[in-house]
Amino acid sequence: MITTAPIHRLATVDSTNLEALRLFNSGFCGPLWVIADKQVQGRGRQGRVWESDIGNLYASLLLPLEYQATIAPQLSFVVALAVSDVAVHFAPSQTVQLKWPNDCLLDGGKLAGILCETLSVKPLCVCIGCGINVQHAPEGLRYRTSCLAGETVSAVFDVYRAALAHRLHQWQAEGFAAISAAWQDRAIGIGESVEFEDGKKLHHGTLRGLADDGALRLDVNGTLKTFYAGDLTIPSLEHARRLRT
Repeated sequence: MITTAPIHRLATVDSTNLEALRLFNSGFCGPLWVIADKQVQGRGRQGRVWESDIGNLYASLLLPLEYQATIAPQLSFVVALAVSDVAVHFAPSQTVQLKWPNDCLLDGGKLAGILCETLSVKPLCVCIGCGINVQHAPEGLRYRTSCLAGETVSAVFDVYRAALAHRLHQWQAEGFAAISAAWQDRAIGIGESVEFEDGKKLHHGTLRGLADDGALRLDVNGTLKTFYAGDLTIPSLEHARRLRT
């Protein structure tokens, strides 16, 4: 049970995911939490830097799973949904939305960074890395950020740990369809005209939500296409962000 899993605490670390990997290579497979006050090499999706100063939550969960490795990518949706539960808990009067694949937005600003990594296939062991902006929102980035101002890191971790346990149990008991439905209930942009950059081409179309395996579905001139990696731009979100600045 991850709510009672031991916690490996550090003041400063390169990244909690890298520390979890070192522990795994030393023989640990968890469940085990790695928590740090500060990261000096925080990482996000596609190798992007995640600013990691003192005052925010940096946590990685080393977790064995009784699943085939092919469904490990579903984890990012499970974690993003759990983070959105945290946001709803602490900021019930603010707008909480999810943006593909794993961004949690609080009033349009990115609240967290999520990085799930597979450490072994047989048996399947994963590292679930998550940084949540608690006391401050990083500045100078190419996107707007948000934070849970006024809360403590320990309180946010307690709620996140319980929320993640709940969503993992839901995934295991009800399958990805339940996670997908809950995720899409909070998703931004479904039914809107959007842009998607897949690394090779910029696509324009209407966002149709998630495929059964979590892929992005985009209606491009009447043809439904699915994408597994890339960057989604939602014009209505960008417009709202400009109005707030």
